[in-house]
This record gives sequence, C-alpha cells and structure tokens, in this order.
Amino acid sequence: MRTDIDNWESITVTEIYKLFSTIPINRGIAGGWALDLHLGKQSRVHDDIDVIILREEQLTTYNQLSDDWMLYKAENGKLVLWQEGEFLKTTKDIWVSKSSSSTDTRHFIILQIQ
Repeated sequence: MRTDIDNWESITVTEIYKLFSTIPINRGIAGGWALDLHLGKQSRVHDDIDVIILREEQLTTYNQLSDDWMLYKAENGKLVLWQEGEFLKTTKDIWVSKSSSSTDTRHFIILQIQ
C-alpha cells in the first residue's frame, strides 16, 4: 500500500499524450486539464492529470503500463497495488507512478468508467 502520495508530482499533458499514443485504447483527458485544453490556456496549477479509459479496456491499459509503472487501485481511502490480470468491476480510480523506490515520483490518475 502506498502512503507517500504527498510527495508525488504530476507529469505533463504532453507526456500523457506521448505515453498513451502507443496504447490501442480509447482515452481522453478529464477534470481541470480537460477544461484548460478546451480553453486553450492553463487557468490554474493542477495537482494531477485525469485520464479516462473504458472499463472494458482496463487490462490492455494495465498490460501496456505495468512494465514501467506501478498501478494502484484507490479504494476506501487507500492505494493498493493492482494485481496483474485483476479485472476491476467497481474501482473507478487508478493512481499510477514509477515505483515506490524510484526517485521519479511523477504520477497521474486514470478514471475508469463503464
């Protein structure tokens, strides 16, 4: 379980696009960054970037990211490691970071929808 979330920093929108450009899924930016991208300018500082993926494409996403990133399901106020092959039926938020031992603690959130 991760408890060091106060030390995490967001990666950039450009890095998100680059990272997800090779993953064959439907996705989009949500939350504050979605509004700023629509406006064409950054309106405030953002703590994270929300990426929406489809629930049925979650395992493809996991398989593509899990080699270089740690994926945690956010449930009941805790971040618990998402296990390989585990289909998340009700979890909506996945927090993604390099690793707990990495000095690169940048992260983003994937919001899963049905």
